[in-house]
Parts: sequence; structure tokens; C-alpha cells
Amino acid sequence: MRISYVLTTIFLLCTVRAADIVCPATPPYPPCCVSSEFWSGGWIYISSVAMITIILLLSVVYMLSKIFVKHEWEIWIKDEAYQILISIVIIITLAIVLSAICNVFTTLAGNDPFLIAHNYLNSLIWDKTLNMATNTFQYSVLCQLLAAFRTQIGPVALGVGFNQNAGLRAVAVCFDFIYALTAGISASLMVQDIGLSIIQAFAFRIMLPIGIIFRIFPFFRKAGGFLIALSLGLYIVYPLCFVMNKMVVDSIVSGISLPALETYAEPFLLAVISPFMPIALIGLYTIMNQLAFLLPQALFLPTLNLVITLTFIKNAARVLSQNFAEAY
Repeated sequence: MRISYVLTTIFLLCTVRAADIVCPATPPYPPCCVSSEFWSGGWIYISSVAMITIILLLSVVYMLSKIFVKHEWEIWIKDEAYQILISIVIIITLAIVLSAICNVFTTLAGNDPFLIAHNYLNSLIWDKTLNMATNTFQYSVLCQLLAAFRTQIGPVALGVGFNQNAGLRAVAVCFDFIYALTAGISASLMVQDIGLSIIQAFAFRIMLPIGIIFRIFPFFRKAGGFLIALSLGLYIVYPLCFVMNKMVVDSIVSGISLPALETYAEPFLLAVISPFMPIALIGLYTIMNQLAFLLPQALFLPTLNLVITLTFIKNAARVLSQNFAEAY
């Protein structure tokens, strides 16, 4: 490797240190910093060993190319030496640029994107979904108990008995369906919240360094580019998608109001046949209103988040895994 390459690498490393993007040794950590474990936890040492190994391999191949007069081997060596430099420049540039981009989005969002995403998901899980599931379960139990209540007129042997609230069984079936749906939605949202915690803990500490090391080796370059793109997509793009979700909900969904329950002659007739039926229908309508606001946030927006993140990862991996040609 040329001396200019080494000087450029040292300059870029000093730039990274001066850019103040490395996380401090102890909490609290800034939202847009590269984990200090990359510098102090052995990843730099492993990357250096991998780079030295590749340079030694290139040196051996270069000597063999001179012995056997293989000019194509010399071209390959030159290309691989250039790719080592590109690997270093890519990660340093990405660290600086993405830190600046993350700071811009953090300023626009008002806080750490991961913190906003966790608060948003926790609000959906505990304040909305689980509360609605609990209310739905209680409504279902009450409807089934009232439907089982039997009114007896006259003696048991000669009188007449009937279930005045038998129609509440149909309403209880609706509550049971909504309960099963909300239980599945809450589980999905919990998985997303746990996944965000895993991403926050390991994306930049494990995936990114492994991707850097893999990209140094010629035969693992595509895998290394994919891991780098995966770590960037999960750590930068994915939490920002939840910030977008919260903004969409606050600005659009919260401004939508569903029509009130209209009353006609049917509720009065139902009250005569089954006194508790109008109350049960009002409870069912309230639960359905809450479900109408929850479904886009629990199904459509998470799917959109995955599409955006996977699209970014796919295109970024295509760029990062290719061999960049040296300009002559």
C-alpha cells in the first residue's frame, strides 16, 4: 500500500476522533454515536490483524507473480490493495456522514429516535392495546353471564322459563373475536419493541464491526457489505420510521373523528326484548372505534416500516459490496 494511502487513513481516523462521534465510556450515551467498544473492545485489533493478514497474502502473491511472470496476478493485487483502502474510507465516511444525518433527524424529531420509538410502542401496547383487550374480555364475560341468566315465571314444574338476554351471546362472540385480534396485535407490538432494544444493543456493536472485517477479505466482500448495510438500516432507518409513524398519527389519525352511534327505534325494541342489549351494543361500538384507530398503527405502518428498511438495506448492500475501480 502506498504511503499516501497510509497517510490518508491516519488523517481520516484522526478526523473521526475529532468529529466527536465516538460514544463515551459510561452512560448517558448520545443518540448518534458509534459505540466506543469498536475502539476499546478489540474490534480495531481484529480489523488490524485481518488487514495485516490480507497484506501478507497479497505480498506472497506478488512475489509469486514475479517468479512465474503472472501480470494478471499483479493486477489482482493492485485491485485488492485498493479495495482495502476503500473499505476503510467507506466506514469512516459512513460514520461521519450518518452521524451528521442522525443528528439532523434527532433535532427534527426532538429526541433520540430510539427513545421516541420505544415510548410510541409502549403507549400502543400498554395504554391502548392491552387496555382495550382487558375491556373487551370484561365485556365478553358480562355478556355471557347475562345471557345465561334465566327468568322463571310460575312454579318450576308448571311455570315457564326463558333467557331474556339470550341475544347477548351473539355480542359476546364479537367481543371474543376482537379480544383475539388485540391479543395478537399486542404480541406483535411487543416483538417490535424488543427487536428495537436488540437492534440498539447489537447493530453498531456487533454487525457493523463484523461487516467491516468481512469486507476486507475478497471472498467475504458481499457478506461484509450486506452486514454493514443491515446494521445501518436497522440502527438508522428503522427507528426513524417509528418517528414517522408517531408524526403521522399525531397529525392525521388523531384528527379523524368517527360518527357517533345513531339511535333509531331498534334500541327501544331491543330494550324491551333484552334490557342489556343497548348497553352491550354501545360498548361494542366504543371498542370498534378504538380498534379502527389501532389497526393502521399496528398493521399498516409497521409493514411500511419494514418495506422502507428492507429497500434501504437492499440498495445499500448493492453499493457497499461492489468492487470500486481505481481511477488511473
